Amino acid sequence: GTQISGFLNVVADDMKGMQLSGFNNISKNTAGSQITGFINITSKKMQGLQLAGFTNIATNVDGAQVSGFYNRAKEMDGFQLAGFVNHAKTVKGIQLSVVNIADSVASGATIGLFNFVRKGLHQLSLSYNDVTDVNLDFRGGTHAFYSILSSGIQLKANYIWSYGLGFGRQFKVSKKLFSNVELSSHALSSKASSFDNLNLLNKLNLNFGYQLAPHFSLNIEPTLNIYVSDAFNENTQKYGYDIVRTPIYSKNYTSSGVSIWLGYSASLKF
Repeated sequence: GTQISGFLNVVADDMKGMQLSGFNNISKNTAGSQITGFINITSKKMQGLQLAGFTNIATNVDGAQVSGFYNRAKEMDGFQLAGFVNHAKTVKGIQLSVVNIADSVASGATIGLFNFVRKGLHQLSLSYNDVTDVNLDFRGGTHAFYSILSSGIQLKANYIWSYGLGFGRQFKVSKKLFSNVELSSHALSSKASSFDNLNLLNKLNLNFGYQLAPHFSLNIEPTLNIYVSDAFNENTQKYGYDIVRTPIYSKNYTSSGVSIWLGYSASLKF
């Protein structure tokens, strides 16, 4: 059946059908949909769709939770989409939000700026590469799919800063050896400029790692760099900072420039 209210719908036991309200829907078990302007609550099993302007809460979900801010479930089998935070104990499916939190991911992936899977991958790395001298990265998610938060600095006169986001996947080669494929994008700035100009360094990394200890590894990374900038450099007569070593492609366009070159990185991950 259907419940329609301007404020609140409550079903003390099982709800089969649709609850539609302006503020809050509540039921014990739901087979169908809960649609509201603020918060949906299913105290036990939700089969179908929870759609809320602010928050969805359920114990077991077989379907989807879509909200403007926060989704929470104990067992999630399906899809969580939130404006800010998804939270689940066990995930079978996809979490998509700014922040995703889970105890474990049985299948699927957590996709966001910050992912924390307690029984997954949460890793810091300290690295040196051909552009920035000191870099600190965080990887969070699962080995099958993780997000990357990155920061770095070039320790020269103008101090080029780097802030980046990315994602990757890890492959186990043997007991001690592993490999990663990562794609990331980094915004660059310096003391002499700001983030007002476009200075975007995109990287494709192929990582080779050796596990020295359970939470400590040594890594080397061949890198394909693609640098796009609209800030014209009078000294080099090219667009962007003077960070390109030996380009395999470099061209100035009407209002921007693109350079492509092969680089490298060495890191310690823990």
